[in-house]
Amino acid sequence: MGTFNTFYGFDQLRYRVYSYQSNYKRFRDIPETRYEELKNEIHTFINRLGDDYTGLSALEKYTDMLGYISHKITYNHLPYDERIIMLLEACDPEFIHFKKYLGTEKTPDFNEVLAKSVRSELGFYDPKFVGYESDLFSKFFKNKTLLHGVKDDFSFFINPLIDGIDNFKSVKPEDYDRVSKIAQTWRENMQEDDGYLTAYHNVVTQNTILGLKGIREKGIFLVEAIDPELQMLQAFYDCPTVDKLYEQAFQSVGFYSEQFKNLEIKYAKAYKQELAEDPWSIQTKKPSYKN
Repeated sequence: MGTFNTFYGFDQLRYRVYSYQSNYKRFRDIPETRYEELKNEIHTFINRLGDDYTGLSALEKYTDMLGYISHKITYNHLPYDERIIMLLEACDPEFIHFKKYLGTEKTPDFNEVLAKSVRSELGFYDPKFVGYESDLFSKFFKNKTLLHGVKDDFSFFINPLIDGIDNFKSVKPEDYDRVSKIAQTWRENMQEDDGYLTAYHNVVTQNTILGLKGIREKGIFLVEAIDPELQMLQAFYDCPTVDKLYEQAFQSVGFYSEQFKNLEIKYAKAYKQELAEDPWSIQTKKPSYKN
């Protein structure tokens, strides 16, 4: 019943829009002024539609916008990145796809759970929205304010960095001392309760200001700024069940992350070897990490 999808089915509309993806530039060439213009343009168009649009279901609105964007492709030659901005602003202005992606537990059925979660709140699910919203967030929002939950943000942005650190053997002692002093100064001036939130945000978006060189120095800063006593690692060693582990880690550090725990193991092997050996590895009975 939409305005622009009369002659094409849903799959055909998606194909017509996304078949130009090779032209995607991750919004690099779009200034903030143009971003605001595009948002205003799509909202002006929606307001003109009036009841013909507001009476549609979420899925129908999404399909209608695909038709509109397809129309823009044919007649206006609008650049691909600008068409995507208009589609996102019309269909998911609150970045629900991206939020749900960050908050969904990484399990074997992740994609199914994510799709169901998005549909339950938004009324439709488009897997391409996740990547586009992530890029849009990085371009226009990351240096202003965090989009949503602390723990989800931390995992999404920091895990790829942590996973890239194999060890700290290449870090010179003088560089370790320099980064440790930066982290100590940062901790002394930190006023927020969620200190780890700002720590990771600085590493992700402002590492040049901190003077960090390479992922290993970033890893050292994260450990020294967030958990210099390796309390998360100690909780992992001490607690026989995962619920106790989470409880102790949240009390001492403020969060728990498998990736960050693994980073602390690598850090301990380099700088605090008394904590580097997992005590469970030399016993016959491992802890039961079950809720």
